[in-house]
Amino acid sequence: MFGTIVLLVVSTWLAQWLYKRLTKKSASCPSVPGLPLLGNALNFDITRPMAILEKWNKEHGDVYKINLMGEEVVVVNGDVCYEVLVNRSDEFAGRPHTPRFDWIFHGDLVFRDPDENFKAWRKFLHHGLRQYGSGMKRIESVVQEEIKECLATVEDQQGEPFDPQNIIHGTVLNIILIFIMGKRLPKDDPFIDTMKKAERALSESCGPGAGVELDMMPWLRYFNIPSYKKLIGFNNLRDEVINHWIKMKREETDPDNVSCMMDWLLICQEEHVGKVGALSEVNLKMITQNIWFGGSLTTFNSCYFGLLILINHPEIQSKIYEQIIKAVGKERLPCLDDRANLPYVDAFLLELMRYVTILPFAVPHKAMSDTTLRGYSIPAGTQIWVNLFGLHHDERFFPDPWTFNPDRFIDKDGQVISPFERKMLMPFSAGRRVCFGEQLARARLFLLFTSWVQRFTFLPEDDTSGPPSYHPSNYILGIALRAEDYKLRAVPRK
Repeated sequence: MFGTIVLLVVSTWLAQWLYKRLTKKSASCPSVPGLPLLGNALNFDITRPMAILEKWNKEHGDVYKINLMGEEVVVVNGDVCYEVLVNRSDEFAGRPHTPRFDWIFHGDLVFRDPDENFKAWRKFLHHGLRQYGSGMKRIESVVQEEIKECLATVEDQQGEPFDPQNIIHGTVLNIILIFIMGKRLPKDDPFIDTMKKAERALSESCGPGAGVELDMMPWLRYFNIPSYKKLIGFNNLRDEVINHWIKMKREETDPDNVSCMMDWLLICQEEHVGKVGALSEVNLKMITQNIWFGGSLTTFNSCYFGLLILINHPEIQSKIYEQIIKAVGKERLPCLDDRANLPYVDAFLLELMRYVTILPFAVPHKAMSDTTLRGYSIPAGTQIWVNLFGLHHDERFFPDPWTFNPDRFIDKDGQVISPFERKMLMPFSAGRRVCFGEQLARARLFLLFTSWVQRFTFLPEDDTSGPPSYHPSNYILGIALRAEDYKLRAVPRK
């Protein structure tokens, strides 16, 4: 009986797959040859896909398509990325729907098509940022308090080798927590541990290769397979955290004293019942999830990569330190007003975001209607991968792209080049779907790295074996690109 049911389910799925395959319009751009049924699904290591996509780019041009078990994906490279994200942002502003993403992100902002609610919710968030204290100055004070805690914890290592990821992660989570909830927690608080577990569960259930079979055959969830169990496990952890936040703030929010983003979202929910931009409980939870993971995962991974790069480049570390001492001194922590006098720090951070590209393909896009791209027809609903990693390592736009060189962003006068001159650098995406938290993330990274380098010299784990490699071929793609574990020494500066 069970075998008959399985056969019936598989046969039905296969019939639907064939019908979709035969009736759906196809993009006319060059296609990467693949296998019947599987397409290109077996052609590349989905946890490290950057090399094979670069190879296909050279073979097929800046616009080509791949087939992932019947799902056609158009991959854009080079300056076509800018065309899709900026020049023709409205045409490609949609989001493709996959079962895993629908189960995890349904009702959120990031994975929503740009409808009227999408526009209203983005306005809520931008306005909420202005309401939150005095904007960036308030953010700065929050970050600096956490930085002091972080510096003390690093100093406690007494120059001995340690893996910095737990210290970084705890610091970043508290910064995000204060932004969302208006309060911090001790780094050994069980709730911080639950947040870390939720982030790990997200990578295990939603990263490339983790449960991809559920996207192709969503009916497998009825067999309670391990990947579906992980997905449900993540949803439970996330709900435990965010439901607790909502319950706590709903009891104490004062409309006349907005202290955090949750205050503001609850006020918006109450004021927009039955109107455009109405926030259901699901929407409230999912937008909070966007703020949490969008702020935490990218900042944490950027910091972890950045320290790895610094121990590989003591000359860059020395140059940053010299500029900090000249512009800030040693008696106080750097602040955002110092940025104008620390161009090399900004250049280092720009090069870090280029070289690493934490979100190598951004969030997938979708064609909103039938259109063309570089002369190729692109049907409505086509999924678009924007290969930002490939763009950021394309020698046509970034000469000698595999060399880490902050000076590429410094002009002849020693200042950071203009935004127009670096327009092909898009680590936060660009255009209509640009990351809401870009300026917050840049501010966090600036304050963290300047404070770390001001107080410590970062060295490899030992002087004999040398630092571990930071070359992108070692990177692992989960929800975001992450470095392999490593240890370093942080020696207090005299």
